[in-house]
Amino acid sequence: KKAPVVVIAPGGAYLHVCMGHEGVDMAKRFNELGFHAVIVCYRTSPDRYPCPQLDYIRAIQMVRNNADKWGIMENSVIAMGFSAGGHLVTSINGVYDELREMTGALSHINGQADAVIGGYPMTDLKCKDFGITCDKIFLGKGYSKELSDKLCVHNLVNEQYPPMFLFSMKYDPIVPPETNCLVVGKVLQEKGVPHEVHIYRGNVHGFGLADRLEAGQWVQQSIDFLK
Repeated sequence: KKAPVVVIAPGGAYLHVCMGHEGVDMAKRFNELGFHAVIVCYRTSPDRYPCPQLDYIRAIQMVRNNADKWGIMENSVIAMGFSAGGHLVTSINGVYDELREMTGALSHINGQADAVIGGYPMTDLKCKDFGITCDKIFLGKGYSKELSDKLCVHNLVNEQYPPMFLFSMKYDPIVPPETNCLVVGKVLQEKGVPHEVHIYRGNVHGFGLADRLEAGQWVQQSIDFLK
Protein backbone atom coordinates (compact mmCIF):
# COMPACT_ATOMS: atom_id res chain seq x y z
CA LYS A 1 0.00 0.00 0.00
CA LYS A 2 1.02 3.62 -0.36
CA ALA A 3 3.42 4.64 2.39
CA PRO A 4 6.46 6.87 2.99
CA VAL A 5 9.87 5.20 2.71
CA VAL A 6 13.02 5.44 4.80
CA VAL A 7 16.25 4.94 2.84
CA ILE A 8 18.68 3.71 5.48
CA ALA A 9 22.46 4.23 5.50
CA PRO A 10 23.92 2.23 8.43
CA GLY A 11 27.16 3.39 10.04
CA GLY A 12 30.59 1.80 10.13
CA ALA A 13 33.14 4.66 9.92
CA TYR A 14 33.22 4.34 6.12
CA LEU A 15 35.14 1.07 6.77
CA HIS A 16 32.15 -1.28 6.65
CA VAL A 17 28.34 -1.17 6.79
CA CYS A 18 26.65 -2.20 10.07
CA MET A 19 23.73 -4.03 8.47
CA GLY A 20 22.32 -5.45 11.71
CA HIS A 21 21.29 -2.99 14.41
CA GLU A 22 21.56 0.07 12.13
CA GLY A 23 20.11 -1.60 9.04
CA VAL A 24 17.79 -4.59 9.35
CA ASP A 25 16.58 -3.68 12.84
CA MET A 26 15.74 -0.16 11.70
CA ALA A 27 13.93 -1.41 8.60
CA LYS A 28 11.81 -3.85 10.62
CA ARG A 29 10.86 -1.22 13.22
CA PHE A 30 9.86 1.37 10.64
CA ASN A 31 7.94 -1.31 8.70
CA GLU A 32 5.96 -1.92 11.89
CA LEU A 33 5.29 1.82 12.11
CA GLY A 34 3.88 2.04 8.58
CA PHE A 35 6.93 2.87 6.46
CA HIS A 36 8.50 1.10 3.56
CA ALA A 37 12.25 0.66 4.08
CA VAL A 38 15.33 0.32 1.89
CA ILE A 39 18.81 -0.41 3.25
CA VAL A 40 21.75 0.87 1.21
CA CYS A 41 24.92 -1.25 1.28
CA TYR A 42 27.14 1.57 0.00
CA ARG A 43 30.82 1.25 -0.86
CA THR A 44 33.38 1.76 1.89
CA SER A 45 37.19 1.77 2.22
CA PRO A 46 39.23 1.17 0.10
CA ASP A 47 36.68 3.00 -2.08
CA ARG A 48 36.73 6.75 -1.41
CA TYR A 49 34.54 9.79 -1.89
CA PRO A 50 32.37 10.19 -3.91
CA CYS A 51 31.61 6.44 -4.12
CA PRO A 52 29.37 6.24 -1.00
CA GLN A 53 27.48 9.39 -1.97
CA LEU A 54 26.95 8.15 -5.52
CA ASP A 55 25.63 4.81 -4.25
CA TYR A 56 23.20 6.55 -1.93
CA ILE A 57 21.98 9.03 -4.56
CA ARG A 58 21.41 6.12 -6.97
CA ALA A 59 19.39 4.33 -4.29
CA ILE A 60 17.06 7.32 -3.92
CA GLN A 61 16.78 7.62 -7.71
CA MET A 62 15.87 3.92 -7.90
CA VAL A 63 13.24 4.34 -5.17
CA ARG A 64 11.67 7.31 -6.94
CA ASN A 65 11.81 5.47 -10.30
CA ASN A 66 9.84 2.57 -8.77
CA ALA A 67 7.54 4.68 -6.60
CA ASP A 68 4.28 3.58 -8.25
CA LYS A 69 5.24 -0.11 -8.33
CA TRP A 70 6.52 -0.12 -4.75
CA GLY A 71 3.74 2.04 -3.30
CA ILE A 72 5.93 4.99 -2.32
CA MET A 73 4.03 8.14 -1.39
CA GLU A 74 5.05 11.19 -3.42
CA ASN A 75 7.37 13.60 -1.60
CA SER A 76 7.86 11.08 1.23
CA VAL A 77 11.40 9.77 0.67
CA ILE A 78 13.21 10.06 3.98
CA ALA A 79 16.99 9.70 4.28
CA MET A 80 18.02 7.96 7.49
CA GLY A 81 21.65 7.47 8.51
CA PHE A 82 23.70 6.59 11.56
CA SER A 83 27.23 7.66 12.52
CA ALA A 84 29.20 7.65 9.21
CA GLY A 85 25.89 6.90 7.50
CA GLY A 86 24.68 10.06 9.22
CA HIS A 87 27.40 11.97 7.40
CA LEU A 88 26.34 10.31 4.18
CA VAL A 89 22.69 11.32 4.40
CA THR A 90 23.33 14.83 5.72
CA SER A 91 25.94 15.56 3.03
CA ILE A 92 23.86 14.55 0.00
CA ASN A 93 22.09 17.84 -0.63
CA GLY A 94 25.34 19.77 -0.41
CA VAL A 95 27.17 17.69 -3.03
CA TYR A 96 24.24 16.65 -5.20
CA ASP A 97 24.61 19.22 -7.97
CA GLU A 98 28.24 18.32 -8.66
CA LEU A 99 27.62 14.55 -8.50
CA ARG A 100 24.29 14.26 -10.30
CA GLU A 101 25.72 13.76 -13.79
CA MET A 102 27.91 10.94 -12.46
CA THR A 103 24.98 8.86 -11.21
CA GLY A 104 24.27 7.16 -14.54
CA ALA A 105 21.07 6.05 -16.24
CA LEU A 106 18.72 7.61 -13.69
CA SER A 107 20.51 10.95 -13.42
CA HIS A 108 17.35 12.71 -14.65
CA ILE A 109 15.52 11.56 -11.49
CA ASN A 110 15.82 13.53 -8.26
CA GLY A 111 18.29 11.80 -5.95
CA GLN A 112 17.69 14.04 -2.93
CA ALA A 113 15.53 13.21 0.07
CA ASP A 114 12.44 15.07 1.23
CA ALA A 115 13.55 14.90 4.87
CA VAL A 116 16.54 13.59 6.83
CA ILE A 117 16.92 11.65 10.09
CA GLY A 118 20.51 11.59 11.37
CA GLY A 119 21.43 9.37 14.31
CA TYR A 120 24.61 10.35 16.22
CA PRO A 121 25.85 11.66 12.86
CA MET A 122 29.54 12.17 12.17
CA THR A 123 29.17 15.54 10.48
CA ASP A 124 32.75 16.72 11.13
CA LEU A 125 35.32 14.57 9.34
CA LYS A 126 37.92 15.33 12.01
CA CYS A 127 36.26 12.78 14.31
CA LYS A 128 38.55 9.91 15.22
CA ASP A 129 37.55 6.29 14.80
CA PHE A 130 39.88 3.31 15.10
CA GLY A 131 42.65 5.77 15.98
CA ILE A 132 42.59 7.85 12.78
CA THR A 133 40.45 10.75 11.64
CA CYS A 134 37.53 9.81 9.42
CA ASP A 135 38.64 12.09 6.61
CA LYS A 136 41.65 9.78 6.04
CA ILE A 137 39.31 6.79 5.80
CA PHE A 138 36.78 8.63 3.65
CA LEU A 139 39.16 10.52 1.36
CA GLY A 140 42.38 8.46 1.45
CA LYS A 141 45.85 9.30 2.70
CA GLY A 142 46.51 11.95 0.09
CA TYR A 143 43.37 13.97 0.77
CA SER A 144 43.39 17.75 0.64
CA LYS A 145 42.43 19.82 3.67
CA GLU A 146 40.22 21.92 1.39
CA LEU A 147 38.14 18.88 0.39
CA SER A 148 37.98 17.64 3.98
CA ASP A 149 36.71 21.04 5.17
CA LYS A 150 34.26 21.30 2.28
CA LEU A 151 32.67 17.93 3.11
CA CYS A 152 32.05 18.78 6.77
CA VAL A 153 28.27 19.10 6.83
CA HIS A 154 28.17 22.49 8.56
CA ASN A 155 29.98 23.85 5.48
CA LEU A 156 27.49 22.21 3.08
CA VAL A 157 24.20 23.36 4.60
CA ASN A 158 22.26 25.91 2.56
CA GLU A 159 18.73 27.32 2.48
CA GLN A 160 17.55 24.50 0.19
CA TYR A 161 18.36 21.73 2.67
CA PRO A 162 15.45 19.43 3.57
CA PRO A 163 13.97 19.34 7.09
CA MET A 164 16.34 17.50 9.45
CA PHE A 165 15.92 15.56 12.68
CA LEU A 166 19.26 14.94 14.44
CA PHE A 167 19.93 13.09 17.69
CA SER A 168 22.80 11.88 19.84
CA MET A 169 23.85 11.16 23.42
CA LYS A 170 25.39 13.99 25.42
CA TYR A 171 28.66 12.20 26.18
CA ASP A 172 29.12 10.24 22.95
CA PRO A 173 32.79 9.19 23.17
CA ILE A 174 33.38 8.90 19.40
CA VAL A 175 31.18 11.56 17.79
CA PRO A 176 30.70 14.37 20.36
CA PRO A 177 27.47 16.26 19.61
CA GLU A 178 29.02 19.64 20.47
CA THR A 179 31.35 19.41 17.45
CA ASN A 180 28.93 17.54 15.18
CA CYS A 181 25.12 17.63 15.18
CA LEU A 182 24.86 20.69 17.44
CA VAL A 183 27.09 22.65 15.05
CA VAL A 184 24.94 21.56 12.11
CA GLY A 185 21.81 22.46 14.06
CA LYS A 186 23.12 25.99 14.57
CA VAL A 187 23.73 26.41 10.83
CA LEU A 188 20.30 24.96 10.00
CA GLN A 189 18.84 27.59 12.32
CA GLU A 190 20.81 30.36 10.61
CA LYS A 191 19.66 29.17 7.17
CA GLY A 192 16.02 28.88 8.20
CA VAL A 193 15.79 25.12 7.61
CA PRO A 194 13.15 23.30 9.73
CA HIS A 195 14.95 20.99 12.15
CA GLU A 196 15.13 19.43 15.58
CA VAL A 197 18.23 18.34 17.50
CA HIS A 198 17.75 15.99 20.46
CA ILE A 199 20.58 15.26 22.90
CA TYR A 200 19.77 12.43 25.30
CA ARG A 201 21.45 11.37 28.52
CA GLY A 202 24.21 8.79 28.20
CA ASN A 203 27.65 8.07 26.82
CA VAL A 204 27.05 5.46 24.12
CA HIS A 205 27.82 5.68 20.42
CA GLY A 206 26.04 3.39 17.97
CA PHE A 207 23.06 2.75 20.23
CA GLY A 208 20.58 2.06 17.44
CA LEU A 209 16.95 1.76 18.53
CA ALA A 210 17.95 2.07 22.21
CA ASP A 211 14.62 0.60 23.31
CA ARG A 212 15.51 0.48 27.02
CA LEU A 213 17.17 3.89 27.17
CA GLU A 214 15.95 7.48 27.22
CA ALA A 215 17.45 7.82 23.73
CA GLY A 216 14.88 5.32 22.45
CA GLN A 217 12.44 8.23 22.30
CA TRP A 218 14.06 9.27 19.03
CA VAL A 219 11.93 6.87 16.99
CA GLN A 220 8.55 8.37 17.93
CA GLN A 221 9.95 11.90 18.12
CA SER A 222 11.34 11.63 14.58
CA ILE A 223 7.99 10.40 13.28
CA ASP A 224 6.22 13.28 15.03
CA PHE A 225 8.72 15.64 13.38
CA LEU A 226 8.06 14.15 9.94
CA LYS A 227 4.30 14.54 10.39
